[in-house]
Amino acid sequence: MNRFTAKYADRLVGTLSGFDRLVFRGILRRLSFVEGLLGYLSARHVLLKEFGAHAQAVSERIKAACLAAATAEKLPVQSLASCSGADPRRPRL
Repeated sequence: MNRFTAKYADRLVGTLSGFDRLVFRGILRRLSFVEGLLGYLSARHVLLKEFGAHAQAVSERIKAACLAAATAEKLPVQSLASCSGADPRRPRL
């Protein structure tokens, strides 16, 4: 990449950098269909009516673990307004 930017430096306005891939460990394939999700909830003794709270709690634990790992490595953390990265203050066209 450095050779590319050096070669075309006179034509570049700027560059972007970031992760080119993320690695997730584990298998969530079984959650992608109804029977798999029901099996997951049953194994954890979660009633269907408690699914929303359970999903929220698991999401919070994952976010906390990721934030702790980033903080330990002194990496910057930036939260997006939405998963699409769109600014919620701007009207959609």
